[in-house]
Amino acid sequence: MTKRSAIWHSILLGTIVVISSVLIGKAELVQAENKTSVANRETIKPLLADPDEWILTYHDEFDGTELSDMFIPKLLPYWNTNTPRYEVQTPVYDGKLHLQIDNGQPDFLDVPGVTANGFKVSGVMGGMRDFVHMNHYGLEIQDHYPAEDKYVTKYGYFEIRAKMQGGGGMAPAWWMVGFQDDKLHTAEIDIFEVPGNDPTTLYFSLHAWDDPKLENVSLPVQTGIDLSADFHIYGFEWDPQYIRLYIDGVQKAQINQSPDYRMMTILSLNQHENNPWLGPLDTNLPNPKDFQIDYYRAFKKVEQLEGENEQLPSDDLIYGVNLAETAYASISNYSVAQYKMNPPYLLNDGDSRTGIFSKEDPDFPQYIYLDWTTPKTFDTVGLSCSNCLEQGPTNWEVQLSDDGISNWTTVAAVSDMQWAQRTEAIETEELRFAVAKNKKHLRIQINDAHTKWGQFSINEIQVRLSNNIAWHASVAADGFDMTAEGSNLTHINDGLDDSALISTQNPQFPQYIYLTWEEARSFESITIKCQYCKKQAPTSWEVEVSEDGIADWTVIASSGNIVWQGQDERVEAATLSFARVSDKKGLRVKVSDAKLHQDRFAVNEIKVYSNNLALAAKGSGTGLSDYSKANLINMNDGDDTTGIVSVENPSMPHYIVLRWEAGQSFSNVSVKCKFCQGQGLKNWLIEVSEDGESGWQTLASSGDVAWQSNTSDTELKTISFSPVSNKKGMRLKVNSAYLDWGHYAVYEITVN
Repeated sequence: MTKRSAIWHSILLGTIVVISSVLIGKAELVQAENKTSVANRETIKPLLADPDEWILTYHDEFDGTELSDMFIPKLLPYWNTNTPRYEVQTPVYDGKLHLQIDNGQPDFLDVPGVTANGFKVSGVMGGMRDFVHMNHYGLEIQDHYPAEDKYVTKYGYFEIRAKMQGGGGMAPAWWMVGFQDDKLHTAEIDIFEVPGNDPTTLYFSLHAWDDPKLENVSLPVQTGIDLSADFHIYGFEWDPQYIRLYIDGVQKAQINQSPDYRMMTILSLNQHENNPWLGPLDTNLPNPKDFQIDYYRAFKKVEQLEGENEQLPSDDLIYGVNLAETAYASISNYSVAQYKMNPPYLLNDGDSRTGIFSKEDPDFPQYIYLDWTTPKTFDTVGLSCSNCLEQGPTNWEVQLSDDGISNWTTVAAVSDMQWAQRTEAIETEELRFAVAKNKKHLRIQINDAHTKWGQFSINEIQVRLSNNIAWHASVAADGFDMTAEGSNLTHINDGLDDSALISTQNPQFPQYIYLTWEEARSFESITIKCQYCKKQAPTSWEVEVSEDGIADWTVIASSGNIVWQGQDERVEAATLSFARVSDKKGLRVKVSDAKLHQDRFAVNEIKVYSNNLALAAKGSGTGLSDYSKANLINMNDGDDTTGIVSVENPSMPHYIVLRWEAGQSFSNVSVKCKFCQGQGLKNWLIEVSEDGESGWQTLASSGDVAWQSNTSDTELKTISFSPVSNKKGMRLKVNSAYLDWGHYAVYEITVN
């Protein structure tokens, strides 16, 4: 993001635009819990000539006293400037959904130039996201609503049995709008709009809005009957090539275009006091006005069912993955014009070179929201920016809420963020906190920021469960000097490599460093980091564990004699991997010997890793440089600053291999690089073996990977596949690479 971007943004604010919205993270389709479903779904068939070709997938018979989980009892609430969080009238009784408008209910919306006074609504939606279908320039998000994916789908046949509300000023409607999984997915399908002053006619329409592949079409359908006098069955068929309208099983209209993306259903009753199309409001209509729906049913053909009933992701802990990318993002005090220029999805699209700008001269606090459709567990939130000393947030909090609306609780905060750059270089700062379990709603409260150009900017948000579980441990130590300059217990697990814990002078060995967790943990490796390592680092230690963190310590690994390389401030790391241990509250490092420059030794950081199986593997490879052959651990030590390099002008394929002593289960492999456009892998296969030696089978292919940069920023490519079990070997078959400097490099491999 650049200063020039901010200028373009200011220009756009003066331009009237039609909104487009963008998916922040793809929501999973979820089978709605139907509280009122009939006993045998197989008996429900559509009113079509070929009913047996269709399978009922979702439905609500409205047989109870409340909506099922398919619907939200609101109608575009983020449009509502008059009555925040007003719930429209949607009672369920006598086996029907009643969309009702009472004479005394407040007007829904009053934006000059957008709608006339006296606009009242009642309706339900199959999903919820700020900015969906906001195509009026005068609207601005002020009151955030948590994102929900109740029933958002693509293609099929949909059917309702309904009785219209007639009368001047009334307009019952059944429609779908794009859920905006992409910024151009904004089309609207009006299955019907019935003008109450002419209830014999309905309008079947397609509105393209921002979708360049579609054209606007509106077809008046003359039925010759008063649709408000009785119930009729209305059907809508949505095919990749066309959309069709049916009334009582008879096709009435067809449009030979079709949106090719997920859409959400809306059922609504609108009332206008004086609308030219609907005529003046009939004041003699009974109160309340009532649009009645007997049932809502959705059917699919077999070929349309793919992905319809996907299993939800498990609630197992996912370490290291940026969970923000699966969330829906929204921003407070954001106008349509801002949204068009900098849609919130840029905050969690995985690209740190894109992002958002706040409005000009923002009033603090400002809020950024992340909503997930399934619960997540995490302990780290990071913000990335460029030109951070000019436009980065300086005071911000991480807050959580159970419902995404109320009782926001701060779990981490920083009041004086010290950014370093006034350049395009990307900086990232993280806040860590106690593990937040099974949360669906997070917000970042920005209290202050650098605003040299009138705005603050954020390029990317990261939300992770760290696989370095040392962050959550309490630290204790024997024989360390807490009075020495720069020494502090917290330095051992603060995530910062340039701070250290320093021993007492002339220490008597052994010395102990303790990490203790409140809840039992599982892990498979430990990394110790140091600076000036040949002068002041431990050279021999053992790793011990305890179930309660107090007694019965058991040795699980020994370092042997460590030979460090450096005598300067560069950070070095030594990793010990071991068979995974489980249900341990305590880990301690028993330091048996160390270099004692100035009669002391120091430890800069201890990291304890969980879930990255690569850390416990032994590496090998073909076509590697002599240095890399001697330092294979650099590719799976949990340290992105070290790696392996191929020989010059390699002849491929090459193989990079990880082997375990015991069989492992995993479902994704990540490769990290720096200066990736010049030396990153281009194309590789992931292969596995039961014994780690033979019978290699291909699981997945990277295809040709296009990296984003040629800088020192770390980039990552993750390839996921169906889980495999009991494999002792995983290897990358490197088919091609970028060889601008005659070689390729891999900085880290992770396996989860």
